[in-house]
Amino acid sequence: MNPESRHAGFPRTSASLVAEAANPGSPGWRAAWERFFREYWPPLYAYLRRTGSASQEALDVLQDFFVAGLDGRLLGAWDAGRGRLRTYLLSCLANHRRKAWRRERARPDGERPGWLEGHGAAEVLAEAALGRGAGEPAAADPEASFERDWAQCLWGRAVAALEERLRQEGDEAGQRLLGEWVLAPVRPGADEVAAALGLTRNALYVRATRLRQALADEVERRLRWLEARPEALAQERDAVLRLSREAGR
Repeated sequence: MNPESRHAGFPRTSASLVAEAANPGSPGWRAAWERFFREYWPPLYAYLRRTGSASQEALDVLQDFFVAGLDGRLLGAWDAGRGRLRTYLLSCLANHRRKAWRRERARPDGERPGWLEGHGAAEVLAEAALGRGAGEPAAADPEASFERDWAQCLWGRAVAALEERLRQEGDEAGQRLLGEWVLAPVRPGADEVAAALGLTRNALYVRATRLRQALADEVERRLRWLEARPEALAQERDAVLRLSREAGR
């Protein structure tokens, strides 16, 4: 069953998926590693940019960081009892970049390594980061910015999943209500939107409430991959939803 489908259950807990991504010999390793990469590269890239790395350097460091982790040691060393996975990754990435800087200073000819020649990953990463503010100058609190970027990425995936579900169901009214009302930074009048969608005012509010709940469910579904403890899961979900509201979404 496709884990992104409408009727899929919650993903497995963080412990099992991280363990699978940390074991290149496991049958589900590739899918687990790809999900890990997809979840974390955008906020990690933004963190590098905000803490002094130019765009190409950030791409080089991040590619090398993930390639180095393919053998399983990066994730295998994470201890869930000592903190969140993303906090651990941020620390590892900062240390990885410091080592890269030391290697650069020690290289007499100043040449840069080829990293992933012909792979195309740098172009993909750079393109995906455009328009997200990832190229902002160094932030006063880069760790807080990282948390915000991570939450925004997760929220964006939740929105995209709900939009795709509505599209597959042929629910044009739901798609329009989501974009024009639920996610609108500035909402038009309720009567105006209801009339345009062929709904009563009360039906509009009921459907909007259901769409908001569906978004919260999508957020929680993704967070269950990262956090299995109910209390911490609720805190993480509420933090993502709060940040989405603060961002005008």
